[in-house]
Amino acid sequence: REVGGPDVNAVYDKIMDADLVLTFGITDETYLQRMYALCGPRPGRGPNADPLQLSARKPLVTVDYAPLMVDTTAVVSDSFAAGYHCAQSLIGTGCNRIAYLGHIRPEHPVGMPDNDSSLREAGVFKAVREAGLRPGNEYIQHAKPADLAETIRRIMTAPNPPNGWVCYSLTEVSALKTAAQEQGQNPAKLRVASCAYAESFPQLREHASVQWR
Repeated sequence: REVGGPDVNAVYDKIMDADLVLTFGITDETYLQRMYALCGPRPGRGPNADPLQLSARKPLVTVDYAPLMVDTTAVVSDSFAAGYHCAQSLIGTGCNRIAYLGHIRPEHPVGMPDNDSSLREAGVFKAVREAGLRPGNEYIQHAKPADLAETIRRIMTAPNPPNGWVCYSLTEVSALKTAAQEQGQNPAKLRVASCAYAESFPQLREHASVQWR
């Protein structure tokens, strides 16, 4: 297994026999470039194939990531709408102090949030402002996975802790549950909505409006 996804050579035959190639959540640009190359026109296969007759390029579609260096079709979630609708759902249950736990990739040298994470934060802010609530900056935090526990502890122990949480993904949801247990709280009573997951309330659903690029 490589950094980006399954070994390219191991899936070569499957790619050759496929009509469409999908990748899910793979963000390694070098890996995707290799996949794109394998999807390119190839000589025919089989004993009666004409070696000079090239096959058509196979469509490559990336899901959950829009490559910058590969010309593919991408299907990604509408991150702004995800944050907006998750916050709206929590506000509808009576939450008036909404926290947002965003994401920073571990390998990011500067520590800036992912673009998706920033868009989801903007969606949360819009929903909070529209509801006439104060968007507390102390509740809005982006963190690398290794720093999540301390970030959540700091928010939970603030003078007026949040009563609703919007999380970037399942990673933040899991860290939030663990932190709640460590703080002596019942994780089942947390009001949580994630842009990739929803729990605690049946009316909260995954908000993944699809955009084609």
